[in-house]
Amino acid sequence: MINRVVYIKADQEIKVSKTKLLLEDVLKVRVDDADVEKKIKELPFFELDGTEEKKYVFSVLGVVERIQKAFPDCIVNNLGESEFIVDYIRTRKTVKPLRYAKIIFVCLVAFFGAIFSIMTFNMDVGVNEVFAIIYKMFGASEVVDLKIVEIGYSLGIPIGITVFFNHFSRSRLRYKPSPLHVEVRNYEQEVNQAFILDASREGNVHDEL
Repeated sequence: MINRVVYIKADQEIKVSKTKLLLEDVLKVRVDDADVEKKIKELPFFELDGTEEKKYVFSVLGVVERIQKAFPDCIVNNLGESEFIVDYIRTRKTVKPLRYAKIIFVCLVAFFGAIFSIMTFNMDVGVNEVFAIIYKMFGASEVVDLKIVEIGYSLGIPIGITVFFNHFSRSRLRYKPSPLHVEVRNYEQEVNQAFILDASREGNVHDEL
C-alpha cells in the first residue's frame, strides 16, 4: 500500500462566520490524489459555540490525529503554524449609507487630526523664525513678497506623506505594502502570538478535535 503524503498549512489566524467547520474552512490541504484530498477537506473539524464572537486556539496535532484516524495510510506534513487561532465573527448586514458615513467620519477625523498635529509641531519649533533665518542667510530682507520656502514646505508635506505611505504610485497597484501597513501586520502578529501564549498557559488550546 502506498503511503500518500498530505500537506496541510494553517495561517496564524483564520476568520470564520459559521459554527460547523470542516478542515477546508481552516486549513489548506494538498494531496497528489484529488479524491483523497476532497475527502480530507470534507472531514469535520470542530463545532463552535456560536453564542458570542470568540477566538479559539487549536493545535495542529489534533488535525494530524483526525486525518490519520480517517486515513491511516497517509503521512501528514505540516507546513504552517503549530498552533493557530480561529476567530469566530457573526455575519452582519451592513447598511451602505451607514458604512459610507463611518468612512467619511474616520477620514475627517484623520484629516483634521493631521492638520492639528502639523500646526502644533510648527508652533513648537518656531517654523516662522527658521524661515526668516533662511531668508537672511541668502541675503533677503525680512519682508519677502514671494515666500518660496513656505510654498515648498506646504507642498512638501502632502507630497512626502503620499510618497511615504505609497498611496498613488505604480507599485501600489502591485500591492507593495506601505510602512504603515507593515507596522499594522507586525502588530497583528504580536497580538496573535500573545493570545496563543496566554491560551497555552491557561490550558485553553484544543489539542483534540
